[in-house]
Amino acid sequence: MHLLASLFLLLSGIATLTYQVTWVRLLGFSMGSTSASISTVLTAFFIGMALGSYLAQKITHNNIQSFTPYIILEALIGLTGLLLLPILLNLDALIAMFPVLGSLLPFKFILSLALLLVPTLCIGATFPVIASLLIRHQHQIGLRIGQLYGLNTLGAVFGALATGFIFIPHVGLDGAIYIAVALNFSIVLIALVFNRYIIFPTLDL
Repeated sequence: MHLLASLFLLLSGIATLTYQVTWVRLLGFSMGSTSASISTVLTAFFIGMALGSYLAQKITHNNIQSFTPYIILEALIGLTGLLLLPILLNLDALIAMFPVLGSLLPFKFILSLALLLVPTLCIGATFPVIASLLIRHQHQIGLRIGQLYGLNTLGAVFGALATGFIFIPHVGLDGAIYIAVALNFSIVLIALVFNRYIIFPTLDL
């Protein structure tokens, strides 16, 4: 169970940073500034982390005992990541539909934040949801959180490096997104296979 969840956190970290780096590049084309696109994506991720943590608290309130909520979150990340690709590639056309506001950077910022809200919210919820499955006793909290966060961060580091030096140079921005989506749905498929066989102990905090 712990090895499986560790694999999920590692793969999820890779996918998350692949999205982050790729979205920065994609938004840079429409926003006309790399610094603006970086600020937009980072803002979206911080908002998503905050809202995702709140959502995770609601999800885990009833003492979840299966991978089902985590599966749904990963599936939503992959699906929205895939749907966002053509939208971000053609964001200029979407912005052009608002001729008065389209030239204003704050409008582009707000529009981009709205587009990234769902995937970043789900990304923000994944870590606390899976952590709640593995941490069932109060004395485990410090050690387990550190281990899980370390694995997720390791995946993020690898994702950032791989996206910049391997994925984008070899398969392009769209290919990098496809890789991230494939990672999300690989997690979904593996979790679906094992979901019926794993019984999580009752929460005792």
